[in-house]
Amino acid sequence: MSRSFNQNRFKSLIQGTHLFLSWFTLGLYILIGLLGIALIVFLVLPKGLLDFDLSNLENINIQFSNVIYEIDESIFSGVVNVKWLLVIGSLVGLVNIGFLQYILTLLRNVVRDVEAKQPFSEANIRRLKWIGIAYLVAAVVLPFANSMFLLHLINLLDLFEANANFMIRFQSVFMGLIILILAYVFDYGAYLQEDHDMTV
Repeated sequence: MSRSFNQNRFKSLIQGTHLFLSWFTLGLYILIGLLGIALIVFLVLPKGLLDFDLSNLENINIQFSNVIYEIDESIFSGVVNVKWLLVIGSLVGLVNIGFLQYILTLLRNVVRDVEAKQPFSEANIRRLKWIGIAYLVAAVVLPFANSMFLLHLINLLDLFEANANFMIRFQSVFMGLIILILAYVFDYGAYLQEDHDMTV
């Protein structure tokens, strides 16, 4: 056989990835807990405590990708109540972080099985399929949730010239399809491995 495989490097890479994903998912659990507590606090706080004077705003710069939008603070005046903005923002944050947590937890388990030298296990195939499906669902759900938050912010600040458009995330659709294809490649690999084992 002309090809060589560095097992030590592969083992180190898999162990490092598994450790990173374990710590990262733990951090996300803590963040979800904090956001959940914040959501409950925002819900029970009296509405009057969350009044915000818009005249305190200054130097507002909003960045999307590589474009920076500068908003003239002189258009803001009066006092607004931000209770429901904070509640919706917390919910949207929980949805976004929850999606990321779900994906990373499944990915961590895939890496764990690879570390245990069971890359083509039925559980891994199922996990990859669920990751692909989650990306396809998130391509619609996450932009919708984010748009709802932005629409509430626009209405709260009376930004009549601003608008929040709902668009499907085609990157997520593409990623979901790629992962689903990978899941079926793993499924075929499991079939070949089983066929090989039965032949031997």
